[in-house]
This record gives sequence, structure tokens and C-alpha cells, in this order.
Amino acid sequence: PNAYITGTIDNNVPFTCPPFKMPTDLPPPQAAPTSVTSTVSITPPVAGTATVPTYYLLSSLSGKLTINAVGGAQTYVAIHVTSDMTAHIDVKPNVHVKIFFDGNMDVKGRDIENVTNLAANLQYYAISPANPATTQYIHIDPPGDFAATFYAPSADVVLHGNPDLIGTNFGANSVSV
Repeated sequence: PNAYITGTIDNNVPFTCPPFKMPTDLPPPQAAPTSVTSTVSITPPVAGTATVPTYYLLSSLSGKLTINAVGGAQTYVAIHVTSDMTAHIDVKPNVHVKIFFDGNMDVKGRDIENVTNLAANLQYYAISPANPATTQYIHIDPPGDFAATFYAPSADVVLHGNPDLIGTNFGANSVSV
């Protein structure tokens, strides 16, 4: 009952996420591929671990990238894209992927294919621009439903249409649905 509720409601709580920078503790990148502009399938040479994943450095990720597990092992992969993300990603069972990107992301929901439907197995990290005045965005258009997580403290995130999202969008500059 209201008679037992007292206090003050204060929704004026300042909260800011610091800019996100590319981690510096990743191993040296694999020699290939260095870009994905068509259909590419990779199976890492080793399964890696959560703390030491197999690492790929890509100048472009605009094609279709399929990431396979090493045998039946849990496989850990980190990918750094030094440009915009416009790719179709297909994450197979037993694969855990972290994708770091420097630019913007513009995809359809169906392009985010995470076979396990476990959002933690496909994680996107938007590297904050060096110039804070630079606008960064993540646009996800219909059709398609997907499972992924996003950490984008400097980006404006827009989900168009009515995709079903399994996961979280944490730390975005703004979110529109």
C-alpha cells in the first residue's frame, strides 16, 4: 500500500561509458585472410581459448564469413575489422567469436547467423572513434532475427522493423527501435 512507500524518485543519474579501445593483449594475427569481400569460410588452425583466441586482422568484412570449429572443440576467435561492417556472419556450433570494428555496422538481421542462438557466442564491439565528434552507428534492418551481443559506447544503434533480438545492447550512445 502507498502508506508504506516513502522517498524521492530521482531519474537524474549521470552515467557515461568511457570510449572503447581495441584490446592490446591479443596474439599476433593469422596470415590469411586479410579481407573478406566474397564468400569465405575459415577454420582456425587451433581452437584457442577465451583468453588467447585465434586472431584475424581484416581490412574489409563485406562478404559472407563462415567461422567453423576446430574438430568438435570449443573454438575461440577474435576478429578486428579496420573499416565498416557490412558482412553476413555465420557462426557454427562450438564457436565463440568477438568482432571488433573501427567503423560503422550496416546489416540485415538475417546476416547475423549464430547457429547456437546463444548471444554470448557472437559478440560485437564498436571501437570508439579517435575524434569524439565523429558519428558512429550500428543499423540492423529487416528481415531476420538474431542472437548476439553489442558493446558500442560511442555508437547510435538503430533496429529497423521488427527483428527478434536474443542478447543485449550494452553501452550504446543511443538506441532506436
